[in-house]
Amino acid sequence: PLLPAAEDGGRSAALARFGPYELRLTEFPPDNMPFLPLWVELFRGSERELVDGCGFSEIEDAVEAVRELVEEARRLHNGS
Repeated sequence: PLLPAAEDGGRSAALARFGPYELRLTEFPPDNMPFLPLWVELFRGSERELVDGCGFSEIEDAVEAVRELVEEARRLHNGS
């Protein structure tokens, strides 16, 4: 709740960065959310090209996906 809201009401925070790869967690407000309120997404570059992502209902469900996406970002960065 301390993060500023975007135009769509969502709040987003960077969880990890590896070179041009950034992993972000986004929470959408109930009145403007997609079918799942929490999204973990891996982006590449300043244009924020979506590489991979997953949606969740509860933050506890996202823990393993975050681990996997961090490893993917690390692997992509080390391979580039």
